[in-house]
Amino acid sequence: QTPAALQKAVETAATPPAHALALHAASGVPTPEAARAQLEWMLTPAVKLQDVRSILWPLASHHATRATTLAWVREHWDALRKKLPGPLGRGLVGMSGYACTPAALADARAFYTQKAATLEGAARPLMQSLESASLCIALRAELLPEIRAALPPTRVSSSAKAGPARR
Repeated sequence: QTPAALQKAVETAATPPAHALALHAASGVPTPEAARAQLEWMLTPAVKLQDVRSILWPLASHHATRATTLAWVREHWDALRKKLPGPLGRGLVGMSGYACTPAALADARAFYTQKAATLEGAARPLMQSLESASLCIALRAELLPEIRAALPPTRVSSSAKAGPARR
């Protein structure tokens, strides 16, 4: 399904269960391009306030759309805050919890700490998200060498010209 078709399904759903199912599909798009389309649509009046979370968080949770979603949140922070006014926006600092490398954590800490200072009640959720990111980094450092050692080496065929091999 195209992003436009998924958006129309959400907007025209006749029952709450159909609406929930359409939202789930709209937030499960597989490509960064489709994720951007859904995020842009999320800011329009067509998307109800209560549905923003059901679009934004799943897009951030999916590996294929995470980087796009996190960058989009930073680029559209002001517009997103208009869509989620007052205390409704404090949960956005939770996006910092998706950092799982030291560099990403440093970037998230710098960006979200500044934003949390302007959101009443956001300090604690930010601290919790940054702690979650720190735990991800620690777990990754501990387990990634073991995982790599346990997996067979990746073979690149002689016909592969560039780029990493896929497992």
